[in-house]
Amino acid sequence: MTVEQASAAIQAGLEKRKAEVHFPRKFTYFLKIIALLPTSWQIAIARRMTRKQA
Repeated sequence: MTVEQASAAIQAGLEKRKAEVHFPRKFTYFLKIIALLPTSWQIAIARRMTRKQA
């Protein structure tokens, strides 16, 4: 997603007075699902997603 696309999504959400602005939607839904998991699982997933590749 480009900066311009992100900016347009934020602007559209603000104009519609949305409490949350989702972009990209699939990523937002993924984060919401992870938030339902126990904290130890959340940390493990975050570590796997952010570790450096060799």
